[in-house]
Amino acid sequence: MRRKPRLDGNHHAIAEALTQVGVSVCSLAASGGGIPDLLLGYVTKSGPKAAVAEVKSPKGKLTDDQVKWRCWWTGPFVIFRTVEDALGWYQRERQQ
Repeated sequence: MRRKPRLDGNHHAIAEALTQVGVSVCSLAASGGGIPDLLLGYVTKSGPKAAVAEVKSPKGKLTDDQVKWRCWWTGPFVIFRTVEDALGWYQRERQQ
């Protein structure tokens, strides 16, 4: 049985900030196996999109499993360290 996942201290704040600006946010943090923390759905000028995001502390590094998963994944993968990172990413994405 998998134990409760350890969330970075900024996980909830980032998820909440993105939700407040209209991003659909699904936490995948309990999945393990290198799967990113968040599944994101959002709308851009070109239509609906999805991405995955890993939440890290300011000095946090990807684990070996996360690096392997990122190499395998062919879709958008982002790393958020702060709420500002997440909101800046979303503003740039909306323009596409």
